[in-house]
Amino acid sequence: MRKIWTIVTLHLKEFFTTPGSLVLMFVMPALFSWIFGGISVNSEQNKPIVN
Repeated sequence: MRKIWTIVTLHLKEFFTTPGSLVLMFVMPALFSWIFGGISVNSEQNKPIVN
């Protein structure tokens, strides 16, 4: 079990060294939550029907 945790920590340290992984892990989910959460906030308003 100790070997598994050692391997996991090494992979996580390697993963979080790149800035792109930080963007994928934290910025993108927050951005998508803001975009798609904002769609459902004003769902009671009448929206125009597009044909």
